Amino acid sequence: MRSDSTLSRVLQVAGGAALGQLLIIAASPVLTRIYTPADFGFLGVYVSVVSVIGAVAAFRYDVASSVVKSERSSNLLFRLALVLVGFVSLVSFPLLVGWQVSDFSVSGDLVGFPLLCALSVFFFGLFQAASYVTVRRKKFRDVGYARALQNGGGVLAQLTLGFVGIGWYGLALGYLSGLVLSFFFLWSRLGWFLKKDDFIKYKRRIRCVAFRHSDYAVKSAPAALIGTAGLFAPNILFSVFYGAAVAGAYVLAQRVVVLPMHFVGMAVAQVYLSKLAGAYNEKDPRFYDYVKSASVRLFAVGLIPASLLSFFGSQLFGFIFGSQWATSGVYSSFLVWAFLLQLVSSPLSTVFVIVGRQTTQFFWELGRIVSIVLSVLLANFIGLDSLFAVGFFSAVLAASYMVQLFLILKCARACSENFSESRCA
Repeated sequence: MRSDSTLSRVLQVAGGAALGQLLIIAASPVLTRIYTPADFGFLGVYVSVVSVIGAVAAFRYDVASSVVKSERSSNLLFRLALVLVGFVSLVSFPLLVGWQVSDFSVSGDLVGFPLLCALSVFFFGLFQAASYVTVRRKKFRDVGYARALQNGGGVLAQLTLGFVGIGWYGLALGYLSGLVLSFFFLWSRLGWFLKKDDFIKYKRRIRCVAFRHSDYAVKSAPAALIGTAGLFAPNILFSVFYGAAVAGAYVLAQRVVVLPMHFVGMAVAQVYLSKLAGAYNEKDPRFYDYVKSASVRLFAVGLIPASLLSFFGSQLFGFIFGSQWATSGVYSSFLVWAFLLQLVSSPLSTVFVIVGRQTTQFFWELGRIVSIVLSVLLANFIGLDSLFAVGFFSAVLAASYMVQLFLILKCARACSENFSESRCA
């Protein structure tokens, strides 16, 4: 496994994600002048719901399709993932209707919110499944193009709809447009379509392969659900306890700082998943070295931009996005260090999946979301204003990612030591 080959694959996938994020950042000064902070706050709630449900819409069988050794099993798991995504999207609609009319909803006045979320979950899940299969086929460049199309097409739609004057719906429909475009691009590039009788024809085989890889649904899916909820729950929490405008300032900080790191990290994870899985299957004693090397490279990628935002976040945001968004820059100076650690640890969390330690990942994810929720609740309870609440939340989040990175390196080291002993024996 040559490192230069892996780096090339990372650049092909992460490059598309980075390009898409650059388009988002480039368009943000215009978007912040045609949409209000409250619009961005409602967008944050919508994206949070879609991301949390979409992350587990395929019950993680989409991830399994890129890892399993058998090509036939991979194809069957992909078919299963598509069916599950459709099912979860349908079920999510009435659940979201019930949530909207509840006392805990922040979307009560947003007409069409449940339907918009259900449609977005459907295309979000389809895109995830298609991207994993594309990576398995080593079409890394296609994944990069798809991610660039997703973000670029979404931003273009948001800009166009923003001038129409339909409020937060312009942001939401733009996001949905990006998902639709990126999925159909990958689907066309895969070069094969499911026939109408495919699922019926392979129903028994799909059932067998689903049972064989049920750990992904039983262990990995709950961990992914809790993990994604931990990432996006602050959008909802800040909306509930501090209002849509404060949540909007937080969302812009995410949009400019956090999400670029998140999407680049996801792109890197998809490539390193293949490399680390190969090293583990071959019982390569350098498994720990690969994980450590990846962590150092990821940290180096984010260090310089994190330093700049930490010192000049408020001034940069106020100048670029307008004076009303200076507070968002202060939020970014707090958040950037926590999400630099996320950039390092989250892509490497695939180690837990590869070595069969999903339980460790699950309990870490559970601890993280509990600490995040408690941090915002405690900040509100003791009367902290939004600025101190975000700072406190950021410190708790950074500590949680440090714990995750420690557990990943510890797990990888144990595997390498076992592989070395096996070769010596």
